Amino acid sequence: MSVISTPSSRKLISIVSPIYRAEATVEELCEEITKALTPLDLDFEIILVEDGSPDNSWEKVCQIAETNAHVVGIQFSRNFGQHYAITAGIEAANGDWIGVLDCDLQDHPKHLASLIERIEEGYDIVFARRQNKQHGAVRGFFSAAFAQMLNLLTDFEHGPSVGTFSIISRQVANAFLEYGESMRSYTILLLHMGFRKGYVDIPHEQRKDGGSSYSIGKLFQVMIASTISYTERPLQAISIAGLLIALGSFFSSIYYAVGTLFYERPLGWSSLIVAILLSTGLILSSMGVIGLYLGKALKESLNRPLYHVRSRVGRTDVARLDVSQIAKSN
Repeated sequence: MSVISTPSSRKLISIVSPIYRAEATVEELCEEITKALTPLDLDFEIILVEDGSPDNSWEKVCQIAETNAHVVGIQFSRNFGQHYAITAGIEAANGDWIGVLDCDLQDHPKHLASLIERIEEGYDIVFARRQNKQHGAVRGFFSAAFAQMLNLLTDFEHGPSVGTFSIISRQVANAFLEYGESMRSYTILLLHMGFRKGYVDIPHEQRKDGGSSYSIGKLFQVMIASTISYTERPLQAISIAGLLIALGSFFSSIYYAVGTLFYERPLGWSSLIVAILLSTGLILSSMGVIGLYLGKALKESLNRPLYHVRSRVGRTDVARLDVSQIAKSN
C-alpha cells in the first residue's frame, strides 16, 4: 500500500491507546477513532502500544496497520503497565495535540470531537469526566477512596470520575516527557504539572469484552505508588504521631509515678500491655512507610529504562497525511 504525503497546515492530533487484552476490541477502536476524526479539519495518527498482552492483540494491531495508514503499532518486550504504555505513545507521537484513550471502549472515541472543541478554547489539558461510571461496586469504592486519599495528602484535586481519557497540547506533552521517574501515573503527573485544565462530561459505556485488567490488588498498588511518589505527608504524619505518643507517654508516666508514690495506686498491667502493643504497631507501620520511600529512592537511583520496545509496525515517517489521497491509494 502506497501512501501519498502532502504538506498540510492543518493541526495533527495523535491518539495514543495502551493495548492489553484487546484482541476483541482493538479493530473496533480504530474504526471508531477514524470515524470520529475523519470529518474534522485535522490530520491524525493512531498509536497503539501493546503492553505485553497474553492474547493475540499484537497480531490484530499488525493486521490493522497493514490496511489503515493512520495506525502505528508499538510492542513492548513484556508487560510494563498502562502508564508506561501511555508514556511510550506520547514519546512516539508527532501531533500538535495528543489524545489518550483506553482500548476497552468504555470511554468512547465519538466524544473526541467534544474534547477537541474544548482544547481549541485555549486549554492545555482537557479531561473527560465520566458520568454514571460502569464499574462494579468494589472497584468503584476503591476508586473513590483513592481519589479522596490523594486529595487529602496532596495539594491538587483528583476526582474519581476523571481517568486517562484526555487531550493535551504539545507543550504539555514535552513537559510530561521531561519527568523521568519510574513510578508514574499519567493523570496525576498532569495534575502535578499544573497548566490550564478543562473538563468535558461524557457518559461511561459498558465494557465491550471481559472485565477490567485492574484487580483490587493492582489498584491498591497504584494507590500506594501514587501516594509515595507525589507527597511526603505520610512521613509528616508519622512524625506528628510519634510526637503525640511521646507527649502522651511523658504525661502518663508522671500520672502513674504520682499515683504509685503518693496514693499507693497499683500498676495496671492491662493498660501497659495496650500501650506496648500500640507503640509496637506504630513503630512497625512507620518502618513500613519509611521502607516504601527508601525503596522508591533506590528504584529511582538505578535509573533503569522505563520500558523496552520489541517491535514496531506502521508508518515510520512523520509526514502529515491527506485523507482523500490515502483513500485513493488504497
